[in-house]
Amino acid sequence: MDQVAAAAGVGKGVRHLTRHRRPAGTRLTRSCGDSVEIDHFDRTRTTVPWMRRFALLVGLLIASILVVVSLAVGLSIKGATEGTAAWTRYAKPGGGYNRAPEAMPVLLALERERVTFLRTQDWCQAYNDGSDVRANTLRETCTLTLDRAELFGAATRARYETLAQLAAALPYDMNYVQIAYGASRQMTGAQISLATAFSRESLVYEPGYSLGALRAGAVAADPMTYTAIDPDWYHLLEDWN
Repeated sequence: MDQVAAAAGVGKGVRHLTRHRRPAGTRLTRSCGDSVEIDHFDRTRTTVPWMRRFALLVGLLIASILVVVSLAVGLSIKGATEGTAAWTRYAKPGGGYNRAPEAMPVLLALERERVTFLRTQDWCQAYNDGSDVRANTLRETCTLTLDRAELFGAATRARYETLAQLAAALPYDMNYVQIAYGASRQMTGAQISLATAFSRESLVYEPGYSLGALRAGAVAADPMTYTAIDPDWYHLLEDWN
């Protein structure tokens, strides 16, 4: 009877103890003095690392979404700002270009180089100095001339870089500049195509111009707005078609 009771007691003790989580290698001691080693599977050893990885993935996903949203908002604001600026130009054409006469030193420097055309955009980099038409592309819309263009070589690329450095001193960013010469090979006028968004604008150097004559000669199908800056310079806003 005593042995049966002892066995029953051991059974109850084992059942009672196994209800609680114990570290691996826990030893239980029977009343008879023997001990039993019981291994318990510790789920936290595998659950915690997976939870950390999941949290890390969620954090990376949230960070990526925030970056995309920030970029989208920034582009939207930039587009809205440029659009507003474009409408302001149409409402007040020529506004903000009173520094146009400061372009004269650049035009005179290009005149000394006999430049008739210089374009400094990313997609089109080209120049025409009366003896050579060079560009980084042979697209017809790049050089704006019927003269045959050739791709840059080492020497002509270096010449372009020198000319582009001169143009960098203009008071406003440009797409290209065209210079007209008289019989004496002196500059008689120039047109600087401005790097503007959503509008086609130019600063025109034409000493002694007449706004009345310009407006009278405008083609109705291609509306233009002329705004005087000073006796030698005016602003030209062309319809964006």
